[in-house]
Amino acid sequence: MRIRTTASLFFLIPLFYTTTAVAQSGTEVQAKVDSINVTPYKFIVSNLQKSVAVFRENVERAQSINYKYGEALAWDKLALATGMSGNHDEATKATFNALRIYEGLNAVDELSMLYAGFGYGIKRRDLSSAQKYMWKGLQLAEQNNLQKNLTTIYDNYGFVKNMQGKVDSAMHYYQKALTLKYALKDTVGIPYSLNKIGQEFAKEKNFKAAIKYFTESDTYRAQEEGDFGRCENLINWAELYDMMGKEDLAIAYFKRGINLGKKIAYKGAVQYCYGQLTKIYEELNKPALALQNFKREVSYKDSVVNVETNTKISELKIAYETEKKDRRISENELALKNKSLQLLVLVGASALILGLLIFSLWYYRQKQARLRKELELKTQLKQAELEKKISEEKLHISRELHDNIGSNLTFMISSLDNMEYLSKENSLQPKLQKLGEFGRETIDDLRNSIWALKKEDGDTDELIFKTNDLKRKISETLPKPEIIVENKLSQNYKLSSVQMLNLFRLIKEAVQNSIKHAQASTISISFLEEAGSFGIKIMDDGIGFDSQITQAGNGLENMKKRCDDAGGRFQIESSAKGTMVFFSKKL
Repeated sequence: MRIRTTASLFFLIPLFYTTTAVAQSGTEVQAKVDSINVTPYKFIVSNLQKSVAVFRENVERAQSINYKYGEALAWDKLALATGMSGNHDEATKATFNALRIYEGLNAVDELSMLYAGFGYGIKRRDLSSAQKYMWKGLQLAEQNNLQKNLTTIYDNYGFVKNMQGKVDSAMHYYQKALTLKYALKDTVGIPYSLNKIGQEFAKEKNFKAAIKYFTESDTYRAQEEGDFGRCENLINWAELYDMMGKEDLAIAYFKRGINLGKKIAYKGAVQYCYGQLTKIYEELNKPALALQNFKREVSYKDSVVNVETNTKISELKIAYETEKKDRRISENELALKNKSLQLLVLVGASALILGLLIFSLWYYRQKQARLRKELELKTQLKQAELEKKISEEKLHISRELHDNIGSNLTFMISSLDNMEYLSKENSLQPKLQKLGEFGRETIDDLRNSIWALKKEDGDTDELIFKTNDLKRKISETLPKPEIIVENKLSQNYKLSSVQMLNLFRLIKEAVQNSIKHAQASTISISFLEEAGSFGIKIMDDGIGFDSQITQAGNGLENMKKRCDDAGGRFQIESSAKGTMVFFSKKL
């Protein structure tokens, strides 16, 4: 059972744990873990540094009593706090720790949010992977009608679409999020959607509509206890005034955003505001202020200053030095009005400096142009290789559709043609039931083939997710046998779409054979690493079979061929204690 807490309790918990000397029971520790894990989002983002410390401690607390769900949720919250603080390495590690535990617990609600949240967090570093993880979370939430989760996921997915230049898709998801939030009376989430829609109107120069949405957002922000939302709203107004050409108001609001961002340790917002001030001051031809704000922006970046940053600093320094030289020249001209020879020397020196600056600028632009051309050629080559690979993969999957689905549909059509001859027989009902089973199997095969066809590539995490979904579907109709899915992999491995389809069908066929013939009470599916190989082991505790007799059929040959197509080795063992099917592939 989860226990809710107030903001005051959230801040008192660390003090309590440092002063108490009373041993606590497992139940009390679990209650404490739960009370911290339900800390509201708005308190976390408004108190990032304190939140990081609290959730690190809560992870250890949950581990001390082997409380898996509490540990996963603590990792989840820690990923949020560290990511917002700019510590992306720790945030990524915390995310994958939480994902592994949630998958083992089949916690669909939490999985959908974590997949989507992780994708959104890496959007600026790896947009392709970001969309993949967010789409996985969105589908999971829609399939299970998780409306509260969808309010956040729709908003964030729209933002990713916007980054891809798909404005219409972005507005579609923003509107879906806002409509759902209004229906749920989500006063915390509504301003996020209002801001995103307002930003799109601002980009289209529809300032009147943008002001309407930003103003409504401010009314919700005013009711919040923390300053995180108000900081973001200040930045929205600053950007709007900048677009409207009201630079003074834009500068004032960006500075207010910086002050509030520093107060709540929101580094991303502070860095962004400094960057926007740099741009405005450059446009206003104030190089000294531009350089000052750019240096402050760099100090808030997570990584070491790169070549592009050094170039930018050099350009601003040149502009700044030029401004000082021009000012000195003016002063010297006034002082040396009667010294024509010295004035001539000064003018010549200035011309030489200007010539050097022009040459440096020309050389820099030529170098940048060469680098761009080289990058374009490399990109085109990689794209051609990728398209060839995709074409080959889709050809394999198309054959799968023809061979498996086509034969089943042919059988169904033949059965329907013969149905009129069975209408007077008592065996009509069993025939119809058998035909229905073939139809369901055909639809399932078609869905799995389409799932693989839509994938350009995949990984073991996705295969495990698909296996858990198969477990869920079987468990909904059959109470026995119990199906156990175990992920013992130390890392995630890449798989092609053909490999994913063949391995999933291998797992499905092995499980169905156990259900139909083995009379098993338990079936375990393990993803593991053995002797430098990636492996999948499917075991049951059924009655087994005589391998010499069974090998005469097509079932085992089909399973062996799927292993071959996936680039691996097939092995099967059976006895009176059960059956083991094993696939392995060298890493």
